[in-house]
Amino acid sequence: MFQEFLEGVRVLAQLFAAYPIRFALGTVIVVSLIYYKWFWISRVSQNAINNNYAGWKIDGAVDSAQRLVMRPVKIRRVGILTLLFFGGGALFFALFSIPNGDMGPQEWFAFAAMVVFSVTSVWLILMSFNRITFDGEAFTRVGVLGRSFAVRVETLTDVRPIGKTIAGGVFLDFEGGERLRVPANMSGYRQLLEILTQHQPKLRMLVRAYANAAQRQL
Repeated sequence: MFQEFLEGVRVLAQLFAAYPIRFALGTVIVVSLIYYKWFWISRVSQNAINNNYAGWKIDGAVDSAQRLVMRPVKIRRVGILTLLFFGGGALFFALFSIPNGDMGPQEWFAFAAMVVFSVTSVWLILMSFNRITFDGEAFTRVGVLGRSFAVRVETLTDVRPIGKTIAGGVFLDFEGGERLRVPANMSGYRQLLEILTQHQPKLRMLVRAYANAAQRQL
């Protein structure tokens, strides 16, 4: 293995000696592409994390009735961009490749993947219209997807994390079997939890700890 490394170094040295300018320019271009590839991957990953927990930092709106209005953060933009990219690719296959009958297994797989991502992006766009409101007395949920309902706060029986902790969202359980899912990517999520501590005192320390961590890390 060490011998192969030395051979590679020797070949690079010979290329540099024979074509110094082109070798230097090529090296700069390759290194730059690698850097920007990982830079953008890291940035996209961090943005995805920030968006998933955006409700810890982004406050909800207050409407004319003085209700806290919570909505998904940046989901619609992500859905639209995803639909334009993958939907455009699927449309290209549908208009040009499929009618010509020159689709191999790899092309069919790529087309199917683009269709799946396009459908997912439409689902994200529809989800972006979901709204949760709270006026101090009742929770209301409306949206294109899912059942709309209203339930009074005094019927709240439990607040449970969606995952292992409340960092990613909570389920609100009410009398009669009603359940409201509140993910952490909804604006005003932290505000809602702070309100709920009045009804669930055991949440107070957890909410304070996660809110402080979000301010430092997100």
